[in-house]
Amino acid sequence: MIHIEPGRVSLQDDRVELVLTPRGGIRSLVDRATGRDYVAPGAGRERPLLRLVCVETRNGEVLPGEFRLLSTEAAETRLEPFEDGVRFHFSQIAAKPLQATVTVRLGQDTGFVNWRFHVRSAGSFAVRAVEFPVIVVRAALSDSPAGDRILIPRHDGYLVGSPTLSPWFDESRPVDHQRYHYPGEGREFAKGLSVQLNSYYDGNGGLYIATHDPGGNPKVLGPAKVREGNQLAVDFTPSHLLPEVPGREASSDYDTVVGCFSGDWQDAAALYKKWSVAQPWCRLPLTARRDIPEWIKKGAFFFNFRLRHQPGGVRYLEEIPGFMGSWAAALGVPLVAMMCGWEHVDEWTGPDYFPPYGGDAFGELCRVLKGQGIHPFPFGLSGLKIALRKRLGPGGAQPELEADFDGWQEFFSRYEGDSVRVPGGALLLDSAVEMWDGIHGYACVATPLARRQLHEATVRLVRDYGARVSQADQVFNGGSAECYSPSHGHPPGRGTWQIDALREIYRDTRRDAKNIDPDFVLSQEWQSEIFLQDLDAYHARSWDQPRGLLGVPLFAFLYHEYLPAYGGDWGSFLPDNTCGIHYHGSNFINGCLPAGCPQTMWREVINHPPEDADPRTLRMARNAAHAFLRHTAYLVYGTMLKDLDLDVPALSVPFVGLDFYGWPKSSIEVPSVLHRAWRAPDGRCAVALANISEATQTVRLPVPRESHPAARATISRNGAPSEVLAQHPVVREVEAALQPGDAAMVEFLPLPRG
Repeated sequence: MIHIEPGRVSLQDDRVELVLTPRGGIRSLVDRATGRDYVAPGAGRERPLLRLVCVETRNGEVLPGEFRLLSTEAAETRLEPFEDGVRFHFSQIAAKPLQATVTVRLGQDTGFVNWRFHVRSAGSFAVRAVEFPVIVVRAALSDSPAGDRILIPRHDGYLVGSPTLSPWFDESRPVDHQRYHYPGEGREFAKGLSVQLNSYYDGNGGLYIATHDPGGNPKVLGPAKVREGNQLAVDFTPSHLLPEVPGREASSDYDTVVGCFSGDWQDAAALYKKWSVAQPWCRLPLTARRDIPEWIKKGAFFFNFRLRHQPGGVRYLEEIPGFMGSWAAALGVPLVAMMCGWEHVDEWTGPDYFPPYGGDAFGELCRVLKGQGIHPFPFGLSGLKIALRKRLGPGGAQPELEADFDGWQEFFSRYEGDSVRVPGGALLLDSAVEMWDGIHGYACVATPLARRQLHEATVRLVRDYGARVSQADQVFNGGSAECYSPSHGHPPGRGTWQIDALREIYRDTRRDAKNIDPDFVLSQEWQSEIFLQDLDAYHARSWDQPRGLLGVPLFAFLYHEYLPAYGGDWGSFLPDNTCGIHYHGSNFINGCLPAGCPQTMWREVINHPPEDADPRTLRMARNAAHAFLRHTAYLVYGTMLKDLDLDVPALSVPFVGLDFYGWPKSSIEVPSVLHRAWRAPDGRCAVALANISEATQTVRLPVPRESHPAARATISRNGAPSEVLAQHPVVREVEAALQPGDAAMVEFLPLPRG
C-alpha cells in the first residue's frame, strides 16, 4: 500500500511501515507488530536518501582524494509513484552534471522493502561509491540495551552490542565502526565480509539489512557510530563501490533489502539463506559435487607444524615421517601435514618460492608422507603479496622468526609492472620491516603475476614436489586490492573484474592440479560465498573467541552443506594453550575438520612430540576427531539448524593466541557443554555435544524442531558405536551424561522398519 500526502510518502504492508520525506529521506521505519521505530530521530536537518562519493580524474587517471554529494542538494527532486512503490528522480546534484534515480518498493515477503539505484555522471569526475539507502538507527533499541546485538558477517561471524554500552574494537583498539569490505579488502589485515547481511535485534524484534546481490559487486557494509547533534546513533548505510570511470552510468541490478523480523542472528540468517541458496554459488551441494575429493569429505586432521628452525637444520626433514607417525598414532585419524616454512627464502616470503626449503629433499618428504597415508600441504601461498624487505632479529617483535630479506632489486626487475597502484600512480605498500611479512606490495589480480603466484606456484608444488593441498592464503574472503594502473586492462578502482579474475585463476588451478593428482584440494583463507563452487575447502576459525560479545558460526549456518571447512591454525596441544579444549570441542560441534599444532602459542618454533601435549587437550582432540569421522553425514554434508536452549553450567575460559579479529583476548564465559543441532541430507536430525569442562555434565536435550517425529534417540561418544538413550512412540526430550572431554552425537531417529 502506497500513500502520498503533503510532506509524507509511506509504504506499508501488514508488518512494516516506511515513511519518506518528499525528497526521499527516511523519516521512520516502524515494525507494526511491536510499534518500534528503528530510525533515529533527526537532529534538525533532513537526511539524504543517498550519498555519492566522487573522485576527480585527469587524462583518464584518478586523482587522490574524494568528496561527497548528497541527494538533498539536488536542484530538482521528482516523485513518481507506481503500483507497489515509488521512484525518486534527482537532477543536477550539488550543481554537478549528475543525475540519480532511486526505486523503493515493498518486497514480496511481508515486512521488507527493496531498494535500487541508477546514477549517471558527466564531466571529469567519477562516482566511486553510492551510499544508499541512508539508514541511521537508534543506538539503543530500548531503555535496556544490554540485550542489543548487531550481527557482523566478518569471516565466520560475530556479535557486538549496543555502542551505548560496549566498546567496539579493531586490531585491539577501540574504533567507531564495524564496517568492512565485501568480498574482502585485499590488504594487509583481514577486513572482509563473507556474506552481505547485517541485523540489529533484541528480544523484541530486529532490523534486517542485506544486499541480495549474486554478482559479487564490491561494497562496504556494517554499522558506524555517528553523532547527530548530541545524539549517538548507528549508521547502517550500505556503500556500493563502482569502477571509477568518469561520465558513466551505473545501476544496481540487485536489491538492497531492509525490513523487520523476529528472533536472533540465526533467524536473520535463515531469511538471507532463503534467498542465497537460489544463487549460483549454491548450484551444487556437497552431496552432488564430484569435483571435491572423497578423502576430505571423509575427514582428516590438519596438523600444523614447522619445517624450519628445528634442531639439525634441513636434515630435520628426514625425521618428519617418524614425527608425523607418532602424532598419527596419538590421534588415531588420517593427517594432513600443514608444513610451514617450506618457501625458498623464508616463511611467508613470496612469490619466489622455488626451489623449496630442502629442494629435492622436500619432494622426497612429500612422497614419503603420501606413502604413510598423510596428505602433504605446503602451508600456504602468500596470496598476492610481493615480499620487498623484512628484518626480524633477536630484538624484534618476533625473534623466533629471525630473517633478513631484501627483494627490492628483484621487484624492480620482474614485478613492478604488474603491481597494484593507488590513485596518483604510487605503489600500494603495506606492513613494516619488522612485521612478520615485512614491507610488501601486491600483484594486481588481473595480471600474469597474480596467475604466477597462485596458479603456477600450486601446479609446480603438485607436479614437481608431490603436494596434495594448496591454499590461497591471505586472499582473505576472496578479496583483492583495488588497482588504478592504466596498463592492466581493467577499469580503475574496485569492480566485478576482481571477482572474475580470481575465479578464473581458481578454476584453472583446480583443473590443472587435479589433472596431475585427482585428490588435489584447493583451499582459501576465510570464507567467501561467491567462491563456494570454485574451491575444495576453506580455512575457518569459528573456534576463536572473543570477537565482540560472541563469535557465531554464521557462514556455516548458511553454507556448511556446500563446501568443507577445516578449523586450523596455531591451536597448540601444549599446556600454554588455555583455550585448547574449547578449540577442539568448537571445531567438532561447528562441523570443521579437526586441526592442531605441536608448538606453543607464541614465541617458540620447536615441534613437540605427543608426550609433551596437555593430556586434557589431547583427549579432547582425539575424541572430537574420532567423533567427527564417524558423523560426516552431519558434520561434512549436513545443514546447521537453529541452536537449542540447553541449561548447562557456564565455564570461564582464558582465550590466548593470535588476534585474528581485532578484539582483545581475555577470559570469557562459555557453556561447559558446547552444542550445535544438525540435519543430514536424508532428513535425520542430531545434536553434536562437547563437554569442555573437567566435570561430568548431564544434559537434557529437546528434539530439534526441524526433526521428523522421533521414536528413538541414540548417543555415540567419541566415535564409539551408538547406544539407545530412549525409545518411545514419540520422543520429545532425552537426558545424556557426558564425561570430561567427551565429544558426542545424539541422533533422533524413527523406529527401524520391521
